[in-house]
Amino acid sequence: MIERIKTHRIQSVKSRIFYLNALMTLVTVAICGGIGVICVKLYWDQEERVLKDALDSRIAEHEAERLIENLTVHNGWFILAAVVFAALSILTLILVSRFFSMILTKKIMEPLDLLEQGAQRIRANDYSVPVVYQGDKEFEQVCDVFNGMQQHLKEEKEKNARYEKARQEMVAGISHDLRSPLTAIRGAVKAMIDGVVKEPEQQKKFLQAAYRRSGEMDTLLSELFYFSKLETGGIPVQVQELNLSEYLRNYIDAKKDLPDYADVEFTCDLPEEELKPAQADPEALQRILDNILSNSKKYAGVSPLRFYVSLQQEEDGQRILIQDNGGGVPKEKLGRLFDEFYRVDESRGRKEGSGLGLYIVKYLCEAMGGQVSADMESHCEGFGGLAVSFVLKEGEIQDGGEGQNTDR
Repeated sequence: MIERIKTHRIQSVKSRIFYLNALMTLVTVAICGGIGVICVKLYWDQEERVLKDALDSRIAEHEAERLIENLTVHNGWFILAAVVFAALSILTLILVSRFFSMILTKKIMEPLDLLEQGAQRIRANDYSVPVVYQGDKEFEQVCDVFNGMQQHLKEEKEKNARYEKARQEMVAGISHDLRSPLTAIRGAVKAMIDGVVKEPEQQKKFLQAAYRRSGEMDTLLSELFYFSKLETGGIPVQVQELNLSEYLRNYIDAKKDLPDYADVEFTCDLPEEELKPAQADPEALQRILDNILSNSKKYAGVSPLRFYVSLQQEEDGQRILIQDNGGGVPKEKLGRLFDEFYRVDESRGRKEGSGLGLYIVKYLCEAMGGQVSADMESHCEGFGGLAVSFVLKEGEIQDGGEGQNTDR
């Protein structure tokens, strides 16, 4: 159906050019014919007046007859010459019109043919060959827009392919990650039911292991649920003015009291002087910090695990930096750390996880108007692992005040 429409449109362009030139030819012939008729009419009127004047002056009869004969012969040749001239003029006009029609058709159809070929290549999933045309400026602009569209489609296709591959890997990974703790929990419970574990101390260890594994499942499912709500716009970010230095101190103190962080050490570099309030959502900021710490706990692979946490004033806002003492990430893979579903399996081992933790960090940072980055530079003596930092804007919130919704 689309091909028939395209063919009809191409034929329509050719037909319009032909009909336009034919109409121009007919109009020109009609105008020339009209002018010719007027000229002949004027000529005949002039001859009639001459003849009448001759007769009125009573010229000799033989002279009048000779004059009438000459006029008749002369007018005959004049009419014949006029007919031949008109025929040659019409033929010449038709040929010239046809010539220019062919040139115009070629100029118009060349870029259209190139665009059609480009569309056919896109239809065949070939985005490698751009449309190259040099000629009329208007058609060049159309071809440039077409090439821009083709490049955008190519990038979107590659992005979707990466996303689909990552999604498939995530589904397979989550299936594995859920099966592992479930198997461990079922094994521990079955051992206690069957009486394999009788000692209270051993029972306690089995229960603690089952509890820990259930926590891993809960974390995984929580990330997936949170990601789903983010993608559907179900979690608006409410930005408000926040004292980051005080917030970080309270956050770290609360972490130190948790059993999971009993063996984790924190080194803080927080300014004593009071900084300007930053623009942040407390709940989103807590999720960001939790995900960064959880990512390091999962992949750092060192004991004891230590964190360096700093808050620095910068020109464009306030930068929070968190660095661990783990093995880090290869530099060539730092750029993909914040991609959804991405996990650096080769360098940090296959661990349970969705690959969404740092993606959520990036999403929330950008939703609050900030920027996030990662590097492997040592920001403090004794710390050379992965460093994740993000900048939050500071100052009073304009146009909306506290509680401004900055959901993307």
